[in-house]
Amino acid sequence: MSGNGSWLRRNPAVVWIVALAAVAVVVALFFIGSGKSIPLLGKPAGEQDPELDLKLNSLDVNVDIGHFDGVLGKPALAADKVIKIVYMEVKKRHARPKEVVEEIKYREYFYVHKGFFVQVIADEAGKVGMYSVTARGADYVPTLTTAIDQPVRLGRSVYTDLQQTPIKIAGVLDPQRENSFYYEIYSVTSAESRVVVFSSNTSGYLEKAGRLDEKTTGLFVSRFGPDAEGFPIHAMHGEFRNATTINTYSVVAGWLRGIDMTATGTNFGSALINFGPRAEQLKTLQ
Repeated sequence: MSGNGSWLRRNPAVVWIVALAAVAVVVALFFIGSGKSIPLLGKPAGEQDPELDLKLNSLDVNVDIGHFDGVLGKPALAADKVIKIVYMEVKKRHARPKEVVEEIKYREYFYVHKGFFVQVIADEAGKVGMYSVTARGADYVPTLTTAIDQPVRLGRSVYTDLQQTPIKIAGVLDPQRENSFYYEIYSVTSAESRVVVFSSNTSGYLEKAGRLDEKTTGLFVSRFGPDAEGFPIHAMHGEFRNATTINTYSVVAGWLRGIDMTATGTNFGSALINFGPRAEQLKTLQ
């Protein structure tokens, strides 16, 4: 025994290791016996990050672009964005309508985080008219308190989770799922005129995506009146909404031009405002 005591005195670190191990075992047995799980050290589960959620929920329209710099840092991309709006104009009574193409110059910014993209459209003075948040992967699922007073988890929530009825839906259908897009526009009841858009952007993270019709390609557009008759437009559309993930959330100020609210047009194409990053921008944003 005296030999063992001398050895322990010469190796005090071993004593501490054994003691700490014994304490760990006792703590573990306590939690197991009490039916409680052993708490984990460090951050919560990878898909949850309350600090990032707080930052994303602090974003807004009708603020200066500097607000986004303060919350998210400097943008990874900033470029002029020219929006082309085509309409028919009649200058004189009984005269033939003339097609007019109006070009509006905005500035588009992209902020990049390993878990999300933030897109901003601002006027030339730097006033924000639109922003969107797009989930990038399963490691972080942004939880947003939306302007229609309903929380949405980007990359996880589906369209049937939304309790209100949209004023417009639009999509581009393609047999290749990665080439398809879909969005729904909702009106906001507030002092400021604005709309919000929930969309599925193939440049972001899609946990799952439904199919409207494997044999159908082309545009899928419909606008709904106050009575919202015909929504969803058919049974397959209802199934699609229940099987398709929302991965992009956008807020649009009432003064911003370039969001197509007609019953035939869509916001797809390089000369239009898109919701979230476009495929050709991804290499720059990675």
